[in-house]
Amino acid sequence: MPQGHNPFPPPIFGAGGDGQINAATYLARGVDFGPPGNVVTSANLTPDANGRPAGLTLEQFQITIRTGHDPLRNDDLAVMPWPIFRHMTGRDLDAIYAYLSSIPSAVTHNKHCANAGQ
Repeated sequence: MPQGHNPFPPPIFGAGGDGQINAATYLARGVDFGPPGNVVTSANLTPDANGRPAGLTLEQFQITIRTGHDPLRNDDLAVMPWPIFRHMTGRDLDAIYAYLSSIPSAVTHNKHCANAGQ
């Protein structure tokens, strides 16, 4: 997909989106958010070499979603809406973890997003 591709169909983020995503970099790291000088970069949610989303065990994933703190990077999740997700049931988080475990890994292919929507 071309850089800057808009996957969102109208009316979200303007007209022209076609609903297609770039499967090679879906949920990979590298999208910058925030103004210059205060940029936060999105994390990679694809599985690591061991099949763990973002390298997290299920327990670490649940704690991360509920607290907004990434125990592997010892960092807070500034751009993730964890205050909303923290109320999900354990069953919901198990399902999300299973889904993220099943998608292709961007880590093993050294891929990352260059822009939102990639």
